[in-house]
Amino acid sequence: MAPGRVRIDDGNAAIPRRPASIRTFLVDDGVVLMLARPARLGRRAALAAIGALVPAAGVAAACPDGPRASTDEPRLLVFAAIGAGERFDLFEIRDGGERVPLTTTPDADESFPRLSADGRRLAWIEGTRPGLGRIVVANSDGSGATPIPGGSEYRSVAWAPDGRHVVSSSFADAGQLVVIDIATGAVTPIPGTDGADSPDYSTDGRSIVFRKELPGNDEIYRVDLEAGSVVRLTTRGDVNDLGPRYSPDGSSIAWSSGEYPADAICTMHPDGSEQRCLLPAVEEAENPSWTHDGRQIVFDRRGDLWAIDAAGGTPRRVVSDASFADASHWTP
Repeated sequence: MAPGRVRIDDGNAAIPRRPASIRTFLVDDGVVLMLARPARLGRRAALAAIGALVPAAGVAAACPDGPRASTDEPRLLVFAAIGAGERFDLFEIRDGGERVPLTTTPDADESFPRLSADGRRLAWIEGTRPGLGRIVVANSDGSGATPIPGGSEYRSVAWAPDGRHVVSSSFADAGQLVVIDIATGAVTPIPGTDGADSPDYSTDGRSIVFRKELPGNDEIYRVDLEAGSVVRLTTRGDVNDLGPRYSPDGSSIAWSSGEYPADAICTMHPDGSEQRCLLPAVEEAENPSWTHDGRQIVFDRRGDLWAIDAAGGTPRRVVSDASFADASHWTP
């Protein structure tokens, strides 16, 4: 099936259209507007610099058990939920137990938590509104929390496989994706990614998939960090495509597609082919995250976390009153 064509499994259901002016889980009060401006570096020079920062050959050395390796039976689920001061705090559930708070910040929202490839470190966005602020890095239990030096207008975050860098969308740089050195805060822009958000590294570190804001809707793109090419993966101009995430083995991408207040959880190959939706559009199904074994996808739905088999089926609620989950080190 050609890229951009989505098949609905039940054969009849259609994904409702979403008004492009309505945004969710970005800021408190509406649309975040992007103003494009030229990249600071030439495309090839900047991408060569990024390749030097996060060499694909260094992935095995940084993560000797594989890019997504953690423990034999990973049981760690991290997510955001309303906590102290009616703000978003971060929580974890280990081994099917009770939720445990990782952060308690009454005057800021913490959102979009992401675990490193080895499961030992956690990064998130902290600010006065969910999904916009500075990047904080800590141990996976929330201890040792330290803001990355530099900017305070980042939207979403994802770890590079080397564990020394993260990628984020810089609101101060026209929504351009930037690779950030955790230790120094040094920023390297990725050319051709203005208006981008929700980035995710491939497991080999060679590409990043992301959502790009276009006039009228959002689509999913992939940037090849070695070739310097930016490829559009979805071409469905009547709906929004959001929140792409690579599967643990890198063979598939999950994302949400639809029009507010209905989204479907969908998957495709990294080249954009074989697009299919795992269930018909349901109200507010967003922010997909693969489980550690790649067999299930966890997603937000109306303020709760749900899971569905990657092959499709009936979704089930797994955590109430929670959002923005990272299930990459969780096996239900």
